[in-house]
Amino acid sequence: MLAGSIALLLGIYLLYPVAGADGLKSLYLQWTSFTPWSQTSVNAYLGTISLKAELLPVPVIACLLGLSLFAYALFLLLLRGKTHFDWRVVATLTIVCWISLDLLWQNRLLLRLHDTHRSFAGMGPVEKLAAAPDKELFTFIERVKQKVDTPNSRFFLSTSDDHFGVRGSYHLYPENVYWKRHAPELPNQRHLRRDDYIVVIPPTEIRFDDRAQALLMPGHDPLPVEPLIVDNTGVLFRVK
Repeated sequence: MLAGSIALLLGIYLLYPVAGADGLKSLYLQWTSFTPWSQTSVNAYLGTISLKAELLPVPVIACLLGLSLFAYALFLLLLRGKTHFDWRVVATLTIVCWISLDLLWQNRLLLRLHDTHRSFAGMGPVEKLAAAPDKELFTFIERVKQKVDTPNSRFFLSTSDDHFGVRGSYHLYPENVYWKRHAPELPNQRHLRRDDYIVVIPPTEIRFDDRAQALLMPGHDPLPVEPLIVDNTGVLFRVK
């Protein structure tokens, strides 16, 4: 390292495996802690707060169930003739393991419910949107709506990100909004007309030529536009 240079410490990581009481404590926190709601929450449940967790609840509980059933089978084998198979034992072991997994899930749901209540309780619909994770996008779209007060205006949303496309068009409703998933960001120029509005939200393939005052779209001629709002979240253009 050169003299006078600055080193940035990004993090400190343990170089030895966590074991014993510390390992159990770490495992407990991984299984019982929670993270706020995210885009993947509706479709995925990992059982831990990190993908780097060494042990996941489902495999561990499944192994415990398997070992319990094996121990029961061994018990029947050793006491053969003195006792008989009882399906209620197997059912009880299975239900206990199942409920254990369900309790972990319900605990996480309750923690998230408490977090949601703390963040949004007592707020109106607009206030909730302004406090949501995509509040910057919502605030930008509100600026767009306030800027455009012409009735029956047409809005074309341009972005290459599905999330921003879905949320951006949602916030623009009930205006006349065009956004098509898995399609070019903007339709052919023959479908655009004077005084249409184009809302560009990065990431995007569209570029603005400040000198020519035109949008540059792959495979199309430059589109003359006038920038109305320039924001870190996005840009509003009006077609000339």
